[in-house]
Amino acid sequence: MKTIKLAVVGGGSSYTPELIGGLIKRWQNEEFLAGELALIDIPQGKDRLEQVAALIQRMIARADMPCKVTTWTDLAAGLEGAAFVISQIRAGGMKARQTDEHIPVRYGIAGQETTGPGGFACALRRRFQRPLPSPEKCKARAQTRGSSTSPTRRVS
Repeated sequence: MKTIKLAVVGGGSSYTPELIGGLIKRWQNEEFLAGELALIDIPQGKDRLEQVAALIQRMIARADMPCKVTTWTDLAAGLEGAAFVISQIRAGGMKARQTDEHIPVRYGIAGQETTGPGGFACALRRRFQRPLPSPEKCKARAQTRGSSTSPTRRVS
């Protein structure tokens, strides 16, 4: 199996080590071979990004996984050459999360940041931050093995 570059947008998140722990398990089962993990975050999060990267480097070393960890605060540079991109950004920061979780509660609905009205608000915020590229310029493919989603056809 060929090694690839995996980019994680929002790589300075405290959730990133758990994500990488799952990738290490897949590597140990020879299901995923990453030659590079590119952790990308905003310039204001550079210190946290470096701390998370140091932890991930220790996790990878402990697993004896031959993978380079790189950090980026420039999105385009970090995405260059990536075969897969995982986005785990929090559009609007913690202030927006608080809003997403508290407004539904006022109306007797569970306040949850990823599903229901709060999750919908978060999804809309992410979508309208930046327009999507035109379909002609975009090639999309989804890895569905082990997921609950149906296979996605390739767009060319």
